Amino acid sequence: MTDEQPSTAEISRAIHLVCEAFEEEYGVSNPTKINAGKCEEFAERVNERLDGELDILTTADVIGGEREAKPEPWHVWLTDGEYHYDAEVPVGTETWSSIPFFGRVVGKEPML
Repeated sequence: MTDEQPSTAEISRAIHLVCEAFEEEYGVSNPTKINAGKCEEFAERVNERLDGELDILTTADVIGGEREAKPEPWHVWLTDGEYHYDAEVPVGTETWSSIPFFGRVVGKEPML
């Protein structure tokens, strides 16, 4: 990441554009469905639109384990260092655990 990070509005716009592309390419228009199998590709494509200015995080980065092993629950999302973003949270959330994916995998939303 460089010192000039994209704004939340720019990140949100990139997320919406990639959501639209996933609908055209895969017929997946629901962000929850994107996060149920295509989250890694989604995060990479959003970051490409933003010239790689965000960090890509995985479950392994926050709860431990090896990325290659894809520990359960496996999820991939973006952060600008302040907020966390994925297909369901285009405006960002302050904590990774507030991403709806994690609330679903433990049976409640959001997880604290």
